[in-house]
Amino acid sequence: MNNEKSKVDNSCPPGITVSNYEKESEKICPSSADVIFSLIFLLLAWCYWDFESHFCVNGYSFKYALFTVLFAAAVILYILCSGRRPGKESGFWFGITMVLGLATLLPYSKSNNIMYTESLIAVFHVFALHVAACYWALSASGRLIQDGKTSNWLALDLINAAVIFPFGNFFRMPAVLWAWIKEKVIGHFDKTKKKKRSHRLIALLIGVVLSILCIALVLPLLFQADEGFSALFSAKFLTFKNWLINKVFFFKFNFPEFIAKCVFIIPTAFFLYGLVYGCVHGRRGDVLKTEPVSKGIKESKILPQLTVLTVLFSLCGVYLIFIAVQIKYLFSAFWGTLPSGFSYAEYARSGFFELCRIAVINLCILLASNTFCRREKKESKLLRISNILVALLTLLLLTTAAAKTGLYMFVYGLTVKRVLVSVFLLWIAVVFVCVIIQQFRPVQIVRIAVFTGAVLFTLLCVLPTEDSVEHFNRHMGYDQRIEESEFYIYPD
Repeated sequence: MNNEKSKVDNSCPPGITVSNYEKESEKICPSSADVIFSLIFLLLAWCYWDFESHFCVNGYSFKYALFTVLFAAAVILYILCSGRRPGKESGFWFGITMVLGLATLLPYSKSNNIMYTESLIAVFHVFALHVAACYWALSASGRLIQDGKTSNWLALDLINAAVIFPFGNFFRMPAVLWAWIKEKVIGHFDKTKKKKRSHRLIALLIGVVLSILCIALVLPLLFQADEGFSALFSAKFLTFKNWLINKVFFFKFNFPEFIAKCVFIIPTAFFLYGLVYGCVHGRRGDVLKTEPVSKGIKESKILPQLTVLTVLFSLCGVYLIFIAVQIKYLFSAFWGTLPSGFSYAEYARSGFFELCRIAVINLCILLASNTFCRREKKESKLLRISNILVALLTLLLLTTAAAKTGLYMFVYGLTVKRVLVSVFLLWIAVVFVCVIIQQFRPVQIVRIAVFTGAVLFTLLCVLPTEDSVEHFNRHMGYDQRIEESEFYIYPD
């Protein structure tokens, strides 16, 4: 169903034709659910920025866990109220989002400790939580581009989740509220009385403003004229103020702080509601279309097969020469020995990042080669062989990089960054294994890579990675001071 038509069918009342509604795209006919959830997401935005001060015990904040639960509940209810049902795959992303959110409650998690903002895993944890929550909203509402599933169009789905839906519907919250006020409040007035009632309302408002100004001029003089009146008024006012603030709002009102929070709360509310409104109604969902991209990919197949094979086989030849020349140096890590003239620190650092960059470059070259080649790999045996050779040589280089890192960690111990590097090497190795398998049978590499990466990183956030690293180093007796003095450039 067309996204714009879906929006009209869900929200446009009887008497308004589809064509007229589409011509007047700024007119909206909000349902009760739209209005209610616009206020709910405004409250959620306040919670996002205010939980830090109210749900913090001994330096540990429960902000992200509570907000994740409330946000998930609001999204699910909004989707159900719109008549939609979450897709099957959304269960996986719901689990990832909830685990990442609730993992901040774990006693060893640094993501809930406001004193440990320098923790690398904590920073990645919070960032991944936000990305997963936005992506899950698309998945739950069935707005992922290819049949509501993670696919090769992942980049477009991420742009929709982070940019198109939230910012394309950024001002939908005030628009929905204003449309509801016009329909439910102003619309109840008779046309003959509308002008008269509006004049009376304006006159009343002007009178209230002028009364406040007059009282503000007179009241200080009355306070000075009689101390008893001043004391009585002040006592009553303070009693009312304390009751209103402490018993009703549960916080001490600070006007400058309130204004500062509004600067962040309002845009956050617009972003959250814009994202979910776009997911529910499909508004702006047709901005990014796959047809032009698919057509562009087909038209970009301009390279002859001979050109592509020349590039890939030449690349393989360079790698084979490199491995043959450096075979003793590269593979000495497998036997636990150092090449002559190298320390453990220098050996592990030398070429490590270069090999990782080569792996990423090879992945891009394989993607470009198979995209721009005129012949498909299923039609060309030589193209499949070249893809396999590049992937196998890349895996070999990654294995040597992992062996060098393992040797260094065996000598000097673990750190969080080294654990992250090791997980990255494992993940990219999985991708290249999928590249090899794809030469023999269809494999959804992007889908597998995304799911694998999400699971691996979520495990890093759930498991006590940082505490385990410290415990392992203490138990094995590694001296971090020797490590820092000898190998300060290598990732800690």
